[in-house]
Amino acid sequence: MVANTVFFWVLPTMFAMFGGVFAVIAHYEPKVRSARWAAYAFGIAMLGVILDTVRSPFPSWMFSFAVPLHWAAVICLINAFLSRHETTLPRLATIVIFATGLAINLWATFVDPQVTVRMPNANFTALLLLTLGLVHHYQYRHGLLNRITVAIFTGAWLCYAIRSGLYFILDQSKEYASHPQWSQYMMLFYFTSGIISLAVAVHLMLTMTHDLLAAKQAISHVDELTGIGNRRTLEQLVNAHETDGPTIGSVIMIDLDHFKQINDKYGHAGGDAVLVATASVLQQHIAGSGTVVRMGGEEFAVLIHDSHKEASSAIAHLLRTAISATRLGQPFEGIAITASLGVADLGYAETVSNALRRADIALYAAKAKGRNRAEMAPDDSDKAPLVSTVS
Repeated sequence: MVANTVFFWVLPTMFAMFGGVFAVIAHYEPKVRSARWAAYAFGIAMLGVILDTVRSPFPSWMFSFAVPLHWAAVICLINAFLSRHETTLPRLATIVIFATGLAINLWATFVDPQVTVRMPNANFTALLLLTLGLVHHYQYRHGLLNRITVAIFTGAWLCYAIRSGLYFILDQSKEYASHPQWSQYMMLFYFTSGIISLAVAVHLMLTMTHDLLAAKQAISHVDELTGIGNRRTLEQLVNAHETDGPTIGSVIMIDLDHFKQINDKYGHAGGDAVLVATASVLQQHIAGSGTVVRMGGEEFAVLIHDSHKEASSAIAHLLRTAISATRLGQPFEGIAITASLGVADLGYAETVSNALRRADIALYAAKAKGRNRAEMAPDDSDKAPLVSTVS
């Protein structure tokens, strides 16, 4: 008897452990919605197994809710993976499948008790839910983790289908009616459910770890104030240019004029408003032709795609005029924003770092010539003075 009790507590104990782990992740990383769905799934699954196996403390009719709880756990597990793609199972289809299965389950339990109806219904409803989940998961099959997800749910689908077939082949209706917990079918159910749950839990942890690391890395490449790329983004783009082939044709260095005076007069709130507005204007006007990053302070850099290299001077002119035309709302409507720009086209076999150095020199020349202008840097071999593109 003790052995029996211990056996039937193995699965709910495992579910409780996984549910607890995912609940902790959901608490400390609230943006990871898959952790919340997973915590619900394993918590519900734990309760369902307890109702189905440890029946003595509960009224006899309560075991009938073990199957609907099992379906609910399946729904939550599917949504745990789908939430990584900002989606969930379609609500109407899920409700229809669940409600139909529940109605049949309750009818075959209380109105016209029939094990031959109740057990196939449990499997068939789960199969329908898994089919619905697979259809949606298949849309996101690109990438190793997503392919593993599809493989696991495909395996679960096959498991339900095979178990359902074995139920009829082994003619388990009579055995289940007399010994529901220790029937061949239920032993197979507990064993395979444990394996599937373990695979799902481990894979969920791997995907969450991957997503958290990816999110942290993405955050580390974003300027917190303006929401555009930072120096790390620039380094990443430069590395891609040097390792994967030319992707950058020109660089533009941008420095806001008299920014310290704006901070002194309007405070850091005014300065921050100027930086955010400038970043937004640069993003809007550079879209499709390059990438904008904030170098720090009031300095920005634009990396022009190699395909737009010939238009670098015109792009610089566009950016300068767009910045000077920017107006802020209250209480900073009195701030006039202008910027000085330095432009450098990459020469043959020239590094981006050297081009940035030349653009920086051109930028300081623009400052020296009165600000609110752009200067085009010559090639290193060109000894002619810097050429003004905008005055």
